[in-house]
Order: sequence, then structure tokens, then C-alpha cells
Amino acid sequence: MTAELETKNWSQFARVFLRSLASLSLATAIARAGDGPASSTLGPGGKVTGHWSTDTAALAPHAWEAQWIWSPSARGPNQMLLARTQFALPPGVHQARLFITADSRYQLYVNGEFVARGPARSAPHHQSFDVLEIAPLLHAGVNTLAVRVHHTGIARAYHQAARAGLLVQLETQAGQTRRVIRSDATWKVHLDPAWSADSPLLNRARSPQHDGYQDFVDCRRRLTDWMAPAFDDSSWKNAVPLLPERWWPAPQPDDEPRAVTPPWTTLVARDLPYLRETTIRATNVVHWGDAEAGRDDPAVRPLPPAVLKFPVQPLPSLDPRTAQNLDAYQQGTAPLIIAPSGTPGRSVRVVFDLGRVVNGLPRLDLAGPAGTVVDVLCAPYLLKGTFDAGMLNSVHADRLTLSGGRDEWEAFYFKPVRYLALVIRGGAGPVKIHFAGATGLAYPWNQQGSFRAPQAPWLEAFWQAGVETLRVVTTDAYTDNYRERRQYSQTSYYAAQGNYAVFGDRFLQRRYLTQIAQEQEPDGNLPSYAPLVGEDFMSILDGPLFWMLSLHDYLLYSGDEATTRVLLPNASKVMQRLETLANRDGLISQPPYPYWIDHSWLDRRGANFVLNGYYLLVLDHHAQLLQWLNEPGWQECRQRAENLRRVLRERFWEPSRQLFVDAVVNGQPSLRFSEHSQSIAIAADIATPEQAQALVSRLQRGDNGLVPVTPLFMHFKLGALFKAGRADDALAVMEDSFKPMMAQGHGTLWEEWHLDRTFRTGQWTPNSRADAQAENAYPPMLLARWLLGVQPTAPGWREVRITFRPTALPAMSTVVPTPLGELHVAWSTHDRGRELVATIPPGMIARLDLASIGVAAGRELMLDGVRIEPAGLDGSWYVIPVGVHRLLFQTR
Repeated sequence: MTAELETKNWSQFARVFLRSLASLSLATAIARAGDGPASSTLGPGGKVTGHWSTDTAALAPHAWEAQWIWSPSARGPNQMLLARTQFALPPGVHQARLFITADSRYQLYVNGEFVARGPARSAPHHQSFDVLEIAPLLHAGVNTLAVRVHHTGIARAYHQAARAGLLVQLETQAGQTRRVIRSDATWKVHLDPAWSADSPLLNRARSPQHDGYQDFVDCRRRLTDWMAPAFDDSSWKNAVPLLPERWWPAPQPDDEPRAVTPPWTTLVARDLPYLRETTIRATNVVHWGDAEAGRDDPAVRPLPPAVLKFPVQPLPSLDPRTAQNLDAYQQGTAPLIIAPSGTPGRSVRVVFDLGRVVNGLPRLDLAGPAGTVVDVLCAPYLLKGTFDAGMLNSVHADRLTLSGGRDEWEAFYFKPVRYLALVIRGGAGPVKIHFAGATGLAYPWNQQGSFRAPQAPWLEAFWQAGVETLRVVTTDAYTDNYRERRQYSQTSYYAAQGNYAVFGDRFLQRRYLTQIAQEQEPDGNLPSYAPLVGEDFMSILDGPLFWMLSLHDYLLYSGDEATTRVLLPNASKVMQRLETLANRDGLISQPPYPYWIDHSWLDRRGANFVLNGYYLLVLDHHAQLLQWLNEPGWQECRQRAENLRRVLRERFWEPSRQLFVDAVVNGQPSLRFSEHSQSIAIAADIATPEQAQALVSRLQRGDNGLVPVTPLFMHFKLGALFKAGRADDALAVMEDSFKPMMAQGHGTLWEEWHLDRTFRTGQWTPNSRADAQAENAYPPMLLARWLLGVQPTAPGWREVRITFRPTALPAMSTVVPTPLGELHVAWSTHDRGRELVATIPPGMIARLDLASIGVAAGRELMLDGVRIEPAGLDGSWYVIPVGVHRLLFQTR
């Protein structure tokens, strides 16, 4: 080994090892701060229980006895392993808890029945394992565990480039007798002969943002019953237990395999719900025809462009020579029969529309002549009537070669799919499709929130688009989009806004905050996403800033003080690092890390106004967080915020333009002005009231001469307009900006102004990146907070402020989930005045802002038909009693 390579290896080892050590105390504290175990029903008939808990220590086995195992003959990336073991059980087993994880993904079968897939995304230094109660699937006598495991061997959004490995431990209880079945050298393993080890990556650019491979499967070589109890595995090899892998000192002769071993230095029980799986049957055919065949040879890679991309024609009458039984197939009474194309060199192509975008595993149950090639293509949307499985920097495609019998297949890695295309060629006879569709994978959301504006149906659609956007980009984490699939700090901040207003779930946000914190550098810096991808720490300064904002919001909306206190040392280190980046004036100027803010053409030289606006928000939020927790230092933090606010107000204001400049470079103001700077000036309370009025008059105009925001920053622009009292102007901007997106029929909010405006200039363009962006999942909270005036002011919604926002809408209402129960707020304006109908859950103090209502002197305030006496008012506030109440305010 060369000295250079030794240094590189030691650097990588030391970095991971030190990060693991630093995170051990954090992982222990997080486990102690958690909730009790919860469960999900899994497997056939819901007979299996999947346990999970934020109190991860409560789900650990009695002691880890299992060993990580793999095949003795497997080498390199893209390995698909089949593993089995059989064991005898006595009668009366009443508990059988299975602990399982793998690098990278597993599918579990018990006695031939599919049970679950996992694990949740994680870094190996905090490897997530699943906990399954499988007793209902076991019986007295011989039982079989079978696991299909795929090892990517590459660094992607879900996984690091770690080792291939499978870890399984089953603990059974029959009366007082406890038994442990573990993964070890007795297990039988075999590389899946049907899986092509040189199948292409899902990402065509080898970007580190994607995590999987295309399925290139030859069903002629498939071991169809390998998971069944009766399968003969005597020719399979015994598994190899994995010894510690390190470059120096080398493993010693007396080393023993164990569960906690590099790179899996900490094993953490699942701390969020299991994904919900649904079967989605494709029946709506929107395209049928023949096409260029491409190459029949399944070894040809990649798939030719003519196969991946084509215009979707209006569906004519189906040609009976190539299509039979469509009506019967749609009714589920007979297979759809597809005859081969009668034209040499051509293929038959059929496209189904699932009706909405899902994160799905394409599935087929079909039969056709041996050697028939079926390409299975997915697309989340049509772009100007064109199907393209190669959009979004990916190739959402799989390829099957049929066996000649009946083949059942499900893709191993999910894709964003609404349109499912089958391209069939090379067969000597018809193909019978018994089932086409997908297994949908979705986070088990429980929708509680709602929004109504009867006179503005487009606004209700906008609220719903935020919900749908959140649904399609979320699996076991909020992800940037289904193109990148990364769990970003910035993304998760915005996505959580929609979540808190609609679902009230805290487990995704808790996990994101924890996983980012586990990657903290010794100097306090945080990465922009987690799990990390190899050595790509990606120090974008937006990351730690948005993590800090997210921690504040997590406590505010969840009330989880225990987890917040565990993460407080991480937050303190972030604040210390940010302080070292600030100059004597408190400004962050020319930081050593890049920063993003938005796609737009911003001036990122010197001291950027928006970046420092973010920093100011962090100072304000952290001071509030410390005050809530009764921790020292909040006064100093607030004073630093006020000093920075003064500097920004004075040094970045351009009186002649009545605008804030984008940056100050070497003491001189930039000549660039953006909507971003004007928006953050209002959002962070930098602008004086007079300045704010000058700014909003520019923000509400479409031809304002400012660098425009993209959807990534629209949250702040709309919030600024609402905050400045321009609710109707905010709604007009919202409608003008987002209605063209919603008109495409996808029901989601997109990453850029494609099909409307480009991401930089505001001009029309046909280009597209992703039609669902987590940064645009905020509308439900935006409308609840700014339009309905609902804002929590104490952790866990213990205190809430309700403010009337003047608008032309005569009636609107929202339901917001809180830890205390559902909060209902409905406003209406009519001849008698303004009316509020509210449902306040027990334990909540709801203060109504009387000044916002505009009640004239001497006018009555009525609660449930009874006049409110002045003694019942608390200055400019009125505390609404717990329960359902109707308040009427005379305004004239």
C-alpha cells in the first residue's frame, strides 16, 4: 500500500470513527428521550406486527448474538443475494420477535410468505434495524426464514458505500423457554442467477443522489420457489460470517464475528412508522400501438432512446390483431392478451395511467413465449404529451426476459410512477397479462387538517396541491423530490410546515433532526443532508441554518422537550460555529462554505443580505428556544440579533431605490436587487414599517425589475406580503405563480417555473426538472398561519394567537392538528360584522387579537349570543374558552 493510499484510507477511517464516537452519546440520549413502542400491521392478512419507537433502547434484543453474513463468492457492487435457514420449534410459541437489517435493502419471507422490506434509510454508523413480531406465521416443527438482499456497493441517497451484509436474529418464547435463531455460518446463500449484476443504475448520470439499479431479470434463470420451505438448498454455499474489516491492524486470528462491527458500529431500532404498501392495478389504457423494436438482446445496455421516449397518441380503437380482452382485463375476469407486432422490427407498446403519482414498485403477472423481452417503463407525468422514462436525470426502466411459463415480478427499487408503459417484443406468440400495476409505498400519513374557502376553489386546490406534493416526495424521509431522494435540511424545513398543518406527524422531523446531528463535524458544522454519501459532506451553509430553524419549529409544533434538550448541545455548537463566521459587525461575509438560497441569479459576493437574514432568523429563533427551555444565554442571543438587525437595516438600504441591496462587497453596495432581499427584510423584521410598505408595493407587481424568486423561495415572498397586511395581494401573486402548475393536471407543486417561467428569467420555457418539490409543501401552513391567522406561541401549541387577516374572501376555515387535539378556526364577514367559530381543545390557551378585528368603540362582542363584558377582556386580547364557540364582532 502506498503512503498516499494509506493516508487517504486513514483519513476516511478516522473521520467515520470519530463521528461515530461523537454520536454514541447522542444516540443513547435520543433513545432515553423517546416514546414507548408503537406498531404497524404488516405481511399477509396483517398477521405480522412491525414494532417501532423513538425509545429505541426499548426494542433492542436481549443481547445481539447474530453475525453479519454474506456470500463467499460475491464481489463488487450490485449483488442480489438469496439467503435461507430452517429451524425447528416446539408447540406453544407465543412470541417470536425478529430483528433484521441489511446493507443495502432486504425482502423478508417467512415460511414462503412475503412479510416486509427494509430497513429505513440510515448511515452504517447508526444502522437502522426492523423489529417484527412473526409468531402468527410460525408453527410447531420446521420453519423457514428466507431473505432476498441487494447490496448497491455505491454511495447513494439511502446508503453509504459500505459492506455487503445481512443481520438477522429471531427470539422465540414458548412458556419459559427462550430460543435464539441467528444469522451465522449455518445459513445457506446463493447469488440470484436471474439478476443481472451489470444492470444499469437508475441514475443515468451516476449522480450521488440516487440509490438503486434497474431490474434486468432473466426469468428463464429464476429460482421461483427459493423462499418456500420445501425448496432444496443443499447445493447452496454456507454463508460467510463477516469479521471486522479494517486496514490496520488487520483482524487477528482470534477475532470473532459479531453484530456490532465496522462499519456498523451502532445498531438503532426503527424509530418511525413502517411504510404502508398498497396494490395498485393498472386498468386505464391511454396509449396502444407499435414502435421501433430496438434490440431484443437483454444484454444490450442502456435501453435505446426510442424505447424510453415517445409521444402518447389519443387512443384509437384497439387493433384486435394485437389486443384482446381489454374489457375483461379491466373487470378482472380475464388476462389482457397482447399479440406480437405483425411488422418485422417493431414492438407492441401499451401505456397505462394509474391516475396519480405514487412511489411504486412496478409489478407484473404475465405469461408469454420464452425469450420475449418486456421493458417496463415509468414516468410521473407527460411533458407536452410525451412519455419519457429518462426524465429527471434518471432512467425509470426495468427489463424482463420471459421464461415461457407464468412469471410474477416486482421491481426491487421504487420509481415515481403515474404512467406505466410496457414495450413487448421478440416473442413468437401472444403475451397474457394477468396483472399490471405497482406496489405503492407511502408514509402512513393520518390526515387531520383541512382548509375551506368556498368562494375561491383555486385556493382550496392550492392547499391540496401542497398536501399531494408532500405525499409523493415522502417515503421514510422528506426528500427534495423523487428525482434526488435526498433528506436535505432545507427541504425538511419547508416540508415540515405542510406536515404540521395537515398531519401533525413529528416522527419524520425528529428523525431528520437526529440524523443530521449524528453527522456533525467537530467544529460544529452540519451537512446539508443525511445520511451522508461517502465523503461528500456537502457543506452548504443553508444546511445548518435551516436545521436550527427546524429545531425551533419542532419544539413549537410538537412540544417534545426531551428530544430538543438532547439536541441542544448540537445546536450550541452550530451557534458557536456561526459566530466564528461573523465579522465585527455581526455579518457573515465571504463564508468558507457555499450557500444556495434559491435558483435565481443572486449576488453571492461579500456579505449577502438574504444569508444574513437567515442568520438573523436563527438568532431570533434560538433565543426563543432557550427562553422556552429556561436555559441561559437567550438574552445575549437576542441582543446579537438586534445588533445584526440594525446593521442590515442601515447598511443594505438604498434610499434612492427604496430597496435593500443583495450584498455589500468590500464595503460597497451591490448593484443587484432581488425579490429575495425585499422578502426577507419583511419576514425577519429588518425593514421599518415605512420601508416595508415601499417593499411590498414592488413585490406585488409582476414587472418589478427585481431578480425573481423561484418556487424555492416563494414561501418567504408570500409570507412577507401577508405579514405586511397585503393578504389579497399575496393571494393574487400565489394564483398567478402557481395556477399554471396546477393546470397541468398533476395536482402537485413543481421545482421551477417550467411550463410557466424559467427558474431565472421569468420567461416561458418547455423544460422540466421535477413536478413535485418538497420546498413547495408549505401551502397548508402558509394559509393556516397567514390567511386564517393561527399561530402557536408556546411549545406544543399550549398557547395560540388567532388574528383576523383582512381579505376579500367572505368565508374561510381551517382545521389544524395539534398535540392537544384539533384546533378549528372559521372566519366569515357579513352585514352584522365579523364572525369567528372556533373549537379550542383542552389544555390550549387561545388568545384572540382584538385589534386585528377592527371593533369600533362601544360595539358589542358576543360569545355564543351573550355579550362579553369588559372585565372578560385582557387588554387587547380575549382568551377564547375551551370548547366550541361562536364569536360575533360588531364592526359598525
